[in-house]
Amino acid sequence: SKSEASSDNKIDLPKPFMLLAGVSGTGKTRFVRDQALSHDFEGGRNYCIVPVRPDWHEPSDLLGYVSHISGTPKYISTKVLDFIIDAWRVCAPNASKDGMGELDLNVPPFWLCLDEMNLAPVEQYFADYLSVLETREYKDGKYSCDTILDKSVLGKNSGSMKQGLKLDGSDNKGLWGYFSNNGISLPPNLIVAGTVNMDETTHGFSRKVIDRAFSIDFGEFFPNDFESF
Repeated sequence: SKSEASSDNKIDLPKPFMLLAGVSGTGKTRFVRDQALSHDFEGGRNYCIVPVRPDWHEPSDLLGYVSHISGTPKYISTKVLDFIIDAWRVCAPNASKDGMGELDLNVPPFWLCLDEMNLAPVEQYFADYLSVLETREYKDGKYSCDTILDKSVLGKNSGSMKQGLKLDGSDNKGLWGYFSNNGISLPPNLIVAGTVNMDETTHGFSRKVIDRAFSIDFGEFFPNDFESF
């Protein structure tokens, strides 16, 4: 727990993208949840689990899309994008049209768990994240990162965009101004953890994915021997 944490039981996380590999039942998803909930932040606000569907083949499954079904363009957001925006909302309370402002780096990390991540081809639906992940940079005390949702997308039908992204309230005026001028990038407090299980129902990983990930192998399985566990 946070109160028991010490330098002896903490490690630096070299990359904000983790792969937790192992057979089903080894506690991968629970591990991610427990990391998030150990911070006791507003009832688990910093934790989000998203089951990956086998039919995900492009980034809109994670980042949303513009729908024209009703005749009026409307942006359809996703649980993932809402969570990314909420992570920005917490760490950039001073954001405005002029920039992200001074970041609050004391906020807890926001853990996004993609459960059974390789049920769909990761290189397809996760392409936008993988492309911008290594552009994250701290320089002269300033954070920067390329966008996963460009400002040109936000500029089209801005009213429906604000509503779809739940940024139409007065409390979100500064954050919407920042996104409108800069696009939406990866927040510095976001950690993505994917649980993976290699069997006949899943897809393998390319070097592009492995190179960007910090991998942990859950190789032990304790079905009922709780004392041993």
